[in-house]
Amino acid sequence: MAQTLPIELCAGQLINAVPTNIYVAPAAALVTIRRAVFTSIITVPALLTVQKVLSGGSTLIIINQAPISAGEQYIAAALANLVLQAGESLQAFSSVASSFNAFISGFQSQ
Repeated sequence: MAQTLPIELCAGQLINAVPTNIYVAPAAALVTIRRAVFTSIITVPALLTVQKVLSGGSTLIIINQAPISAGEQYIAAALANLVLQAGESLQAFSSVASSFNAFISGFQSQ
C-alpha cells in the first residue's frame, strides 16, 4: 500500500538569475505541491519564473515572469496541486540575482 507523507520541499532556498533546481522528485516517488510562497528579499521589483523540468529534460513554464514588488510575498497559486513524477524537478529564476526565498510544501507518495 502506498504511503503519503507531508514534506517540506523547499525551505527558504535563494532564487537567482539563472534557472536552478529548487526541488527534484526522488526515485520511485510521486510528489504533489500544496503551497508555494516566494518572498522578495531585495529593495527593487523583480520578475519570477518557475518551470517544471520533465524527466526527459524538456521544460514547461508554470509561472512566467510574475512581477513581485520589493519585500512582497507571492503565493504561487499556479503551483498548488502540481504533480512531480520521479526524476522531475521544479526550477525557478528571477530577473534580478539573489532576489527571492522559496518556501514550498506538499506530499510525497511512495
